[in-house]
Amino acid sequence: MLARHMDQISMPLALAQLGSALNTIGEPHQALKALQKAIKTQEPVSGDWWWGRSDWDAAFGSPLRDAWAVPAIIAQTGLLPEAVTRLRQDLPGAGLEPDDLTTQELAWALYADGVLGGTGQTVHVQWGNQVIQRTGPVVLPLTGPMALRNLGKETLPVSLATTGITLTPPPAATRGMEVSRAFYTLAGKPLKPESFPQNTVFVVVLKGAITDNLPHRALLDMGLPPGWELAGSVTPGNVHGLSWLHHLTAPEATAATDDRYEAAFQMAPKNNDAFNGNGVPDFKTAILLRAVTPGRYVLPGVTVSDLFHSSIFARTTGRKVAVTPPAS
Repeated sequence: MLARHMDQISMPLALAQLGSALNTIGEPHQALKALQKAIKTQEPVSGDWWWGRSDWDAAFGSPLRDAWAVPAIIAQTGLLPEAVTRLRQDLPGAGLEPDDLTTQELAWALYADGVLGGTGQTVHVQWGNQVIQRTGPVVLPLTGPMALRNLGKETLPVSLATTGITLTPPPAATRGMEVSRAFYTLAGKPLKPESFPQNTVFVVVLKGAITDNLPHRALLDMGLPPGWELAGSVTPGNVHGLSWLHHLTAPEATAATDDRYEAAFQMAPKNNDAFNGNGVPDFKTAILLRAVTPGRYVLPGVTVSDLFHSSIFARTTGRKVAVTPPAS
């Protein structure tokens, strides 16, 4: 049935998967048609903003994902070997950072490497007093200064990964989005959050906006210090009892735990048809917090980021805060 309606399928990955399935059930001619259309439909991948015009909202896909997925799937069918050779040469990689990729892009990049990557480079190195010679990646623990010497004839790519807790909060940053946070009394008077007496209830107003003129599924995340707790969320719209807040934006979803508050928004420029025309260019939301446990803490910066393109984000600075014993 799908083969008969192939012209209605526009996603390269869907066409490649259809071609693979048709080949598996013994329909190589129909499979070739689907695979050839997958190659023809696939868009070139270039530039930092390639996804802004080309993401597929319904399937959360991207041209970058398909640039890895389509060649890998075609290679496993055994069909179109000449096309696979050409596609292998055009696989993305240079200039890409794993932290900037979506989950689907990372998964298909690894899959493509397993299918198309070959046996890997032979590693021949001296690690301190140890000589290592093997094929494929080598992972070594680093607990202090260590000399690494390449004993092979080829250039050896090396990467260093570290884990731990930062000594200072990350600085404020903005890339395609902006976000802000402000503290108020229940009457709407501005507050400084450096120190609250125990049992103080206060309002945090969170605002965000897009600055790159592109649609985003945005996630707002406000981490809480251990001495604070959520005392409630504020109903979107015109807020009764807190009229000074005026109008609040309704999020698509919210989540609250003992250490953070999160809200999701569909964001798009004005008069943009993304999200059926329901995207918002900016948002304003608010939560109620209570200072509960005396002590000194670090308040993380609030962040807003694209759910599927983590390189698009904004973050405020973190700061030190305190909860003091209640006034006697």
